Amino acid sequence: MKELEIYVSAIGEKFDFWLDEHTPMNYLADEIVSMIGQRDQCEIQGGSNELLFYSKTRRQIFDGSKTLEESGIRSGELIFLI
Repeated sequence: MKELEIYVSAIGEKFDFWLDEHTPMNYLADEIVSMIGQRDQCEIQGGSNELLFYSKTRRQIFDGSKTLEESGIRSGELIFLI
């Protein structure tokens, strides 16, 4: 498990998540959107095929079919979900 800060641009908020480093990132995006939707009683548009993980410091958009581990993402990083 990796602890990441995820900034969700659709709602302009940052969240801390513990995420499985062996799960493809497009599945993680769906889980994150679902959890936030339940918490805020709202629906965030976009699914795993439309949402992207982005690192501002690396200036990199990550391939959603890869895992956090395969992408070299470490605990404590700030990742944008756009």
